[in-house]
Amino acid sequence: MKDEAARPQSEMDVLKFYIWLMVVMTVAIAGFSWYVWSDVEAKRKNLQQGTAWMKDLSQQGSEIQAMLAVHKNNKEDIARDSPQTWFSNIWRRRGINDASVTISPWKIPPTFHARGKYYEEQIELKFNPKAPLPRLSILEFCYWVEKSSTRQRVIELDVRRADKENYDLDGWAGGVTIGYRHARND
Repeated sequence: MKDEAARPQSEMDVLKFYIWLMVVMTVAIAGFSWYVWSDVEAKRKNLQQGTAWMKDLSQQGSEIQAMLAVHKNNKEDIARDSPQTWFSNIWRRRGINDASVTISPWKIPPTFHARGKYYEEQIELKFNPKAPLPRLSILEFCYWVEKSSTRQRVIELDVRRADKENYDLDGWAGGVTIGYRHARND
């Protein structure tokens, strides 16, 4: 039988170092393999989920494209740059006489609302009491303004009888405030 004590100490140190090195390398390779395998499984699950969502995302993308087309086709920049043209097209389609409506310019600068953190742009249209309109015509006009625009909304509507003595006559005057809001960019 060989005596272990007879071996030189340097030979034992090299052998121990080699054994520990192999143990550390085995653990490192096993850990790296486990990490790569778990990462592959996570990517595989994400790929399956993405494939399942592909139909929904393409449908939503086409809906967004349709909304952008509506926004492009409604020519809101005309309502901003030349409101007389844009609004008069709407009231003429509703059969409203040009003498019944007067337009004031857009309020500049836009009003800032600190509580809601948004800007509000407004334009006022007045209905002439000398050429009164039926209530239904006023309401249809307001409806078609909102329907023709993706952003503009009726902010305030004020109607009153044009002839306070003849209640049988469906003639109304007043005004409407139309505008849109946009977030503060900061």
